[in-house]
Amino acid sequence: MEDELLLIQKRLDELAAQREKERIAMHRETAKKLAAAREAEEARIVVERETQRAINAKYEQEKRDREEAQRAKLQKEHEERLAIERENDHKQKQLAYEAQRQVDLAKTEQEREYLEEQEKKRLADALLPKGKADFVPEHPLKRFLQRAPE
Repeated sequence: MEDELLLIQKRLDELAAQREKERIAMHRETAKKLAAAREAEEARIVVERETQRAINAKYEQEKRDREEAQRAKLQKEHEERLAIERENDHKQKQLAYEAQRQVDLAKTEQEREYLEEQEKKRLADALLPKGKADFVPEHPLKRFLQRAPE
């Protein structure tokens, strides 16, 4: 019986050793799976970060593009306003020039008419005899207005 007990003990020890080997093998397999899962998770995190960086970079680029477009639009509007202002200033100057030209022409015309009148008077004085200078012709309607209505 003792041999049987030893044999049973030996089998139990072998069985325990076998189970320990299986447990260690399962532990190693689980550790490998866990390491692979960690690597996969880390790779997924890296890909997710890169994707997020790409999205952020694209968003920032779009934002810069929108801001640049807005600046360009504002610059264009500013230049258009300046061009309109310059055109209006030019028109104002042209109008002022034309108005001054008209005033100068009118003044020149008045001076010419005045000089003509002076010349006519001088010629009339030169042609008329000296004694008749104070003769004033009668107004043509004077006689008509003096008659009483009949």
